[in-house]
Amino acid sequence: MLQFLRIRNLALIDDIFLEFDSGFTAFTGETGAGKSVLLGALALLAGSRTDKTLIKQDKDACEVEAGLFIEKDADLNLFLEQAGLPSCDDHQLLLSRSISKTKGGRIQINGSLATLSLLQELSRFWIDIHGPTEPQKLFLEKNQLEFLDCFAKLDKNKYATDFSAWNKLLQEIHELANHEKLTDDVAAFLKIQLSKFDQLDLSESAVEALEQDFKNVSCSQELISLSSHITDALSGEGGISSQLGGLRKSAQRLAEIDPSKESLLQRMEAFIIEAEDLSHDCSKIAQLYDVDENQVADIQNRMSLWCDLKRQYGSDLEEIQHKKTELTRKLDLQSGIEEKIAEFQIKSQELQSELFQQAKNLNEERQKVAKVLEKEVARLLLSLGFKQTAFFIQL
Repeated sequence: MLQFLRIRNLALIDDIFLEFDSGFTAFTGETGAGKSVLLGALALLAGSRTDKTLIKQDKDACEVEAGLFIEKDADLNLFLEQAGLPSCDDHQLLLSRSISKTKGGRIQINGSLATLSLLQELSRFWIDIHGPTEPQKLFLEKNQLEFLDCFAKLDKNKYATDFSAWNKLLQEIHELANHEKLTDDVAAFLKIQLSKFDQLDLSESAVEALEQDFKNVSCSQELISLSSHITDALSGEGGISSQLGGLRKSAQRLAEIDPSKESLLQRMEAFIIEAEDLSHDCSKIAQLYDVDENQVADIQNRMSLWCDLKRQYGSDLEEIQHKKTELTRKLDLQSGIEEKIAEFQIKSQELQSELFQQAKNLNEERQKVAKVLEKEVARLLLSLGFKQTAFFIQL
């Protein structure tokens, strides 16, 4: 189901965003209202070729985006996986295409760059545009099989999921069989590197906390000095607090003489309370950053380790986490490669047997339904005036 469509600078459209509900949607309007532009936008997302005259005259580029809900997305995800593209998240397929007057166009599928040919292949999962060239699709074998499966209402989700899992197992086996065994020195080096990773909590929150702690520790002496200076100035010997005591007496006497000045006394008392609170809070700052030397050393060591990892493996936390996974996998592959290959081969053979049975069941169902579809098509051709008709489906 089409969930939303956004069009910018295409033909006569500046910028529109359309949201769709489930059910049937129709666009009506007089000639020139823009109905064809909407269809043209969908055609662009389906991979149709176009020229730059469609871009609005005073603009450099046009862009079309769409979000689609694909309830049964197993086949689609298998296609995306084989094409090296991200799978659908919560059954949602996101498409984007831009065309520029001055540079090459850009196509994105689920946020990743893709080619026009991939966009064209993908269109069979989500759109049918009925026009003069539509019957040509009948000549494509993959479409013929899809039509038959659609007529039979075959559910191929489990087969697609199992087929994808089987392919992954075969890739694992191939990778293990062609894996180059590490020397003892290289393996020892990787263990040392991994030990560095293991000394740190590499979650996002932990890294942020470490960086903040290091910043605080690095500036602790200055923070302590500044907060102590403020505390002394407020509540130390000869500080502001001692002077405010005398000022308060003056304010009391002033209010006694002239009751209308009572508000001045209240403000003076509030000022004294605020000064005391400020002095107390600043003294707590000095205590907070007066940390134990061992604690400081631990923070500095962990920060040094974190900086080393960033220098070696990239400044991005995700890159470093990925590198840890990669190094762990390299070491894991060193032990029991033959056993792992044997284990995966057994799993792949079991899954292959299951796939053969599923494929056999699908084929039998197709053979049965093909006979029904043959008769139905022949009947329809007869109703169109073809007196002697024969229609056969060969699997």
